[in-house]
Amino acid sequence: VTTNGAVNMTGNQHGMVTRLERVALPGFHKVWRALHQLNLHVQSCVIKHYNDEYYSLLTGVIGYLRRQLNLIEEMNSKCPMVADTRWLSLGEVCKWLLRNRVRILAYYESKQPSCKPTGYWWIYLAVCDAVMNDVNIVFVAGQGMTTLLCQQLQYLDKLKRLLISRIGARRPLLNVDDGTDDNSVQKGD
Repeated sequence: VTTNGAVNMTGNQHGMVTRLERVALPGFHKVWRALHQLNLHVQSCVIKHYNDEYYSLLTGVIGYLRRQLNLIEEMNSKCPMVADTRWLSLGEVCKWLLRNRVRILAYYESKQPSCKPTGYWWIYLAVCDAVMNDVNIVFVAGQGMTTLLCQQLQYLDKLKRLLISRIGARRPLLNVDDGTDDNSVQKGD
């Protein structure tokens, strides 16, 4: 029996799987699919590299824009929510904000709310969008009932090489073998 504990993995059998896990002898295995691990890693990176101030402003911007009914009606579109448990949503939010940036900036200029983002915040958003686009391609490609773990690992390897190439690194930022984080790598290093 294998489970990662996710409701969508165990469905209505969740109680049975939980019971088996509690009473099983050693040898009960929890399987963490590659995409679940990627989702956790993206969450960790967002928390680490986009500080609390940036993320708080992002959620403030989302909340503010979702309450502006006249803007929503005018644009015929509503800002998506970001869910910190499924990071595909971060990519959707980035895309929506950037696609509607000109109108949003004009609206903020006329209203002057306290959650008005700065110019550099939009640059961070554009970088986040580019990275999340690459990550989301892997999420989507790796999902499905017929996708094998070895295929997911191939997608992850391709993503790793793509991100290393994008930032111009000459070696991985993370040493996966021993779990150490080497933040000393700089562009051209």
